[in-house]
Amino acid sequence: MSSCKLEWFIDQGASFNWSTQAFSRTLKSMIDTKHHEWGFIIYRCAYGDDEAWQRYMKYFEENVIAGLVYHGGDVVLPQYANWTVREDRETLEGASVDAVRNTFVEWRDEHSVEREEHWIKKLLPPMATDPPVRLPRFTYCLYVDQKCLDTVAAFAEKWPKPSRFAPSPPPLVAVLIDGDFDESQYMRGGPRAAPDERGQYPAVDGRTCWYVGWEYVDTDSLGILYDELHSRRLDDPSDYTRPPKISPCGFEALTDNGVQRV
Repeated sequence: MSSCKLEWFIDQGASFNWSTQAFSRTLKSMIDTKHHEWGFIIYRCAYGDDEAWQRYMKYFEENVIAGLVYHGGDVVLPQYANWTVREDRETLEGASVDAVRNTFVEWRDEHSVEREEHWIKKLLPPMATDPPVRLPRFTYCLYVDQKCLDTVAAFAEKWPKPSRFAPSPPPLVAVLIDGDFDESQYMRGGPRAAPDERGQYPAVDGRTCWYVGWEYVDTDSLGILYDELHSRRLDDPSDYTRPPKISPCGFEALTDNGVQRV
């Protein structure tokens, strides 16, 4: 590849083989929509320690880049990343996931960028499994509360890794919120409810259905997750990690006592 700019891909036209390109969905969506940025809006909901927040964001960006490197997306994507931070102590400090979702939806309804649907999709009625037409940036957002912010201390002790093959540091955690979440869709009998749904799961934010509209994520997975969310939803039962477990692997959980193996 002679260039690491989107213009190089644009110049290739229809002859380019996207099947061999890492993060092809993210790259193609930026080209097709002419919206040359990717990444989620971040809502800061913890304000007790500005220094800890600055450390968190420094390691956040480094951890995302490490994830891109691991999956082969570091040549093009870093220059187009935009992790916009929303800060408002008066309205966001200690805010709930639901409150932040409402704030995000108000913003995205004014700024959303939609992707062109495949022609065959236009001929068929919408299905419950269809991915959103909006870009992931306008479908999901990130939320960092005190519990997430506290994960920076353990992460920093093991970062950076001394070598590629060294054990990974403990997860640096954020919450990924589904802006389209509607609880009634996932309760027993709802159109997006799991086949065996009967509200049998431990309560999360008072909800006992399987999908609660958000998940904890290790920030090193955000690049590949953003790419995948072009073609699937967060509620995909084969991929969703229910809190308090941490996506993508679910081998650890974020508890009141920090990150714990489960």
